[in-house]
Amino acid sequence: MLVPSRLARGQFLPQRPLCDLISGSFKADRLLIDERKGRRLAVQEGVPVIGLVGMVLLAKKKGLIASVGAMLDRLQQEAGMYLADDVRNEALKSVAE
Repeated sequence: MLVPSRLARGQFLPQRPLCDLISGSFKADRLLIDERKGRRLAVQEGVPVIGLVGMVLLAKKKGLIASVGAMLDRLQQEAGMYLADDVRNEALKSVAE
């Protein structure tokens, strides 16, 4: 995956070493990011993105976890992840939970 020049220069993301690492070392289908401003910029630059909830849904689809709801509960309780009710409900609905 190539990081667009504005990202690689650190114009919007202060973690330039991370951007350099991503652009030079990994081949990825998507950029894992939940932060709204960064997601918006990545999408504008044509970089496909996925968030943590998307990763949980993907894990369910691939049979790696039994329950999206249970995993989201753990992430909220054990990792302190904030998840809006509408986002949670939509995720659960998408997997018929």
